[in-house]
Amino acid sequence: MRRVGFTALTGYIAFSLAGAALSILVLMALSHGYIRWELTQKSQAFMEANQTIQVLQQANRDRDKAIARLQTDTARLKAQIHELEALGEQVNQLLSRAVNLQNQVSRTSGGRAALGGVRRQSERILGSRGFAGIRRQDAAPPLPTASSAPGNLQRIQQSVTQTRHALTGIQAALSDYYDRLQRIPSIWPAAGRIASRFGDRTHPILGGERFHEGVDISCPSGTPVAVAAEGVVSFAGWQGGYGYLVRVDHGNGYETRYAHLSRILVRSRQWLNKGETLGLAGTTGLSTGPHVHYEVWAGGQVVNPVFYLP
Repeated sequence: MRRVGFTALTGYIAFSLAGAALSILVLMALSHGYIRWELTQKSQAFMEANQTIQVLQQANRDRDKAIARLQTDTARLKAQIHELEALGEQVNQLLSRAVNLQNQVSRTSGGRAALGGVRRQSERILGSRGFAGIRRQDAAPPLPTASSAPGNLQRIQQSVTQTRHALTGIQAALSDYYDRLQRIPSIWPAAGRIASRFGDRTHPILGGERFHEGVDISCPSGTPVAVAAEGVVSFAGWQGGYGYLVRVDHGNGYETRYAHLSRILVRSRQWLNKGETLGLAGTTGLSTGPHVHYEVWAGGQVVNPVFYLP
């Protein structure tokens, strides 16, 4: 009886141990599967995180490149805007000089008549109002700043290009206008008074009625004689009754002549700026006393110099 009980107990224990071992194996299998599943999930999460990091890194690199391009474009625009500001100031200065010279020329009746033809060149570029339609603030219009939002850079570049084109056109037209104004006689060649006027008169030396092609400006011998407009010396030397004579070709059909000089200070083909001294007054040639004989020619015809004196 005891033997049967011991055997039963032994079998029960063996069965229990077998069951426990089986449970342990099952738990181990389940744990291993869970661990593998957990590792798989974590590995996928890591790969996804790594891909996200790579995407972010690429985005950062793209952003850095975009910022670098933006900085380069902004710096270039700033430089262009500074150049345009300088160009605008040059245009303003040229405009002021042209207006001042226009006012000077307008003080002579001949100059006022000549302005009509000169302005036609400007009207072709600036419209029917010509330079009368330009104000100082229009000559150099305000420019956008290069610090504007990146999305506006293209608009700013277009504005810069348009402004440069406008300023360049205005500058070219103003330069041409100013140059043409400079070639219109509009100042006294010498300080003095008119002793003999333009037109028919009795010649003081030869006698008889003769046409006087200029005006005689009475002044002391040695008085500086200035060119009445810019141009090139076409003749400088002795010419019969004129004595020492200087002729200046101003272009646009204008020529001036200065006679009876005591001394010539320029040479043929020399360029002269308006108001530059070309000689000294005297009494050479057919002359009764120190003075400057002054002639103005326009379009191949001699005209009354008084119309070109302020």
